Amino acid sequence: MPYYLVLMKAQSVPSGGAKWRRLPGLALAGSLALIPLPARAYEEDAACVGKPGTVKVTLIVEGVRSDAGLIALTVYHDDSRRFLRKKGSHYVRRVEARAPETRICFIVPQPGVYALAVYHDANANQKLDRSGLGPPTEGFGFSNNASTLLGLPGFSAVRIRLADGAVTRIRLRYLKKGEVPAPR
Repeated sequence: MPYYLVLMKAQSVPSGGAKWRRLPGLALAGSLALIPLPARAYEEDAACVGKPGTVKVTLIVEGVRSDAGLIALTVYHDDSRRFLRKKGSHYVRRVEARAPETRICFIVPQPGVYALAVYHDANANQKLDRSGLGPPTEGFGFSNNASTLLGLPGFSAVRIRLADGAVTRIRLRYLKKGEVPAPR
């Protein structure tokens, strides 16, 4: 029986009609349960950085040596050809550094695989400072705490699956002369 006829019948039945009146509501509720809800869209605000998207992630940057400067977060799409390339990132955001750990809420367009790179821009000059020989003089790290013992990590080592509400951690590594890396 079509919905509108059931509704008309429910209105015309004086006794026992309560059962009929609930039926359209139950049918409607059951139908709505089968419809996928659209993903929540997030916009950048004071608490969360990034381009608009449907996935909000918390990154905890561990081993931050001081409150000086900024923590820079770079988010890369799942594309090895763009990883660590100039203009290859999805976006870069900077937040105030907080020792011993800095929390960053960020937004990505949709659930999926990304790569993250962070560094402690202690002098807030918005670049990763390097020694004359090339190694960084500021703390840095990558998603999955990928090893940098023999140089920059490969893309496969830093790929990380992100979903709404995920929490991930990156431990900074400092190579600057005179500084001892934080314990693991």
